[in-house]
Amino acid sequence: MVEKLSLFESGQAQLDEAASILNLEPGIHAILREPMRELHVSIPVRMDNGNVRIF
Repeated sequence: MVEKLSLFESGQAQLDEAASILNLEPGIHAILREPMRELHVSIPVRMDNGNVRIF
């Protein structure tokens, strides 16, 4: 069975692969792997039926 990764884990896996291909220095890789900030937003969208949904 395939393990489902969160969006964050998927991003980290992609970064790990890119760092390996680029021979990125371990210290730089470690800094890039852990975000310093997060931005959370909610976007209201009026649907075709007139209802508003928040994404």
